[in-house]
Amino acid sequence: MNVDRQVRILSICDHGRLRSSRERVLKSAGYDVDSISSDEFLRFCQVRSSSLAIICKTVSPESAVRLESLLPRYNPDIRILHLDRPPEVEQHRGGRAHRSPGSGQFLQAVESLVTNS
Repeated sequence: MNVDRQVRILSICDHGRLRSSRERVLKSAGYDVDSISSDEFLRFCQVRSSSLAIICKTVSPESAVRLESLLPRYNPDIRILHLDRPPEVEQHRGGRAHRSPGSGQFLQAVESLVTNS
């Protein structure tokens, strides 16, 4: 996989082991990764330098909708990937978010969004 080393990914997940596992997968693929919980988002300062935000299925639908509205305020160019997006979030996506087709295609979805930005 040919990864631009300047790509920074913000991974938002509310399950510690899953967050840690996803971070390892992304880092092993060559991405610069920041992993946080949805509660940590407002204290996190690196959103402006992230190219892609990944919102995990463990983030509640209410938090996912809130994050999706806040992320572009901090970084208008950020792309958002929801993993197993609940229907409530699907209704609020506003054309900026994309849904992952499945966990087996996770890195392919990430690479596609990064290379097409």
